[in-house]
Amino acid sequence: MEQVNRTVFTLGRQPGAEDRIRHDQEIVTRAVEKAVPEKQMKGLILAGGYGRREGGYRKHGEKYFPMNDYDYFIVIDGSKEECLAFHEKLVHLGHELTREVGVEVDFFVLRHAELPRLEYSLMYAELKWGHVVLLGDPLVLADMAPMPLEGLDLSEFSRLLMNRGSLLLLNSAALGKNEVKGFEAREEFARYLDKAIVACADVRLAVAGTYNTSVLVRQEKLAELTWEGDQEFREDFHRAMDSRYGPEAILIPEGQERAVLDRVVGQWLQALSHLETARLGSAPVWSSYAMPRVSKGQGRKGLLGIFRNLLVNIRDFGLKESLKNIGWIRRYPRERLLSVLPGLLNPALEVPLDAQAKALAVGGAQERDVLIKRYLELWGRYS
Repeated sequence: MEQVNRTVFTLGRQPGAEDRIRHDQEIVTRAVEKAVPEKQMKGLILAGGYGRREGGYRKHGEKYFPMNDYDYFIVIDGSKEECLAFHEKLVHLGHELTREVGVEVDFFVLRHAELPRLEYSLMYAELKWGHVVLLGDPLVLADMAPMPLEGLDLSEFSRLLMNRGSLLLLNSAALGKNEVKGFEAREEFARYLDKAIVACADVRLAVAGTYNTSVLVRQEKLAELTWEGDQEFREDFHRAMDSRYGPEAILIPEGQERAVLDRVVGQWLQALSHLETARLGSAPVWSSYAMPRVSKGQGRKGLLGIFRNLLVNIRDFGLKESLKNIGWIRRYPRERLLSVLPGLLNPALEVPLDAQAKALAVGGAQERDVLIKRYLELWGRYS
């Protein structure tokens, strides 16, 4: 653990928080050492906010706790079958470690021989440019292809907005069921809002060509941008940053949850429109955006990509349903989610319910609650 002892993990740099998170890394490292044979272990890599030395923390009394999930990539020297077996084993280990350290522990397995061929994506670009090697070769990722942040396709940020917009949908569902009560539920509600707000800022930077893995650099670059409604957004953004990186969660005042959620949904829609205008060349019309003819940029390109999408749709939705939705069969299923999310978040957009039902392969059902339930089921698969 010599490498870990020389680094920091949080933006706040509080010694108590650093000690707690460092201790958690020791727990995870020992568990992985037992799970993966030394001869096949090329590297255990901490990614995410803590891997970029910009994680968050909480303080309760005199004790410090991690706030963010722990995300790890494990590079394995082995066959595809061996890596798949390790993945299944590490999923179970992640559940065990989650209970032990108190935040979610996720493992992703990478085959060492495939590092040079990893897809050029936001996830892998951020991994390459910000990580801590906890175990193994410190230069284990050297074989990855160059992944300059400024060269990322804007569709990578469409996916980011989809995932954060889905959290807003969860918030809306929780409010509808009157479940935003008690500290834990209110803290989760605020945390989901914060993640969506930060993603909107990231999208602004991506369109401007100034996105960066460092949250401090992103804050500086964001201050240089202006747009309609930016002052109100900045107020929410600063609150989100203070909550994400401060010792205590900043909760939404009771009774104001719906109003704040609606405001953040509006900011999310504005950010998505800004992004898609840059990507597509014209502002999206949400009723048309819900149709398969508008590409959302997900999935592989070319004929091989279309063939793969066809197979995935048949596998996951069935041949009969796929043939009924010829327009969607050539699109990767994540596009179905992106197409309907604006209308699900804001019914006032008047996106036809039948178009949403077709995209989600719900058959004739057109009740909004049914569509939201179906959306969240699919999001768990394609996030």
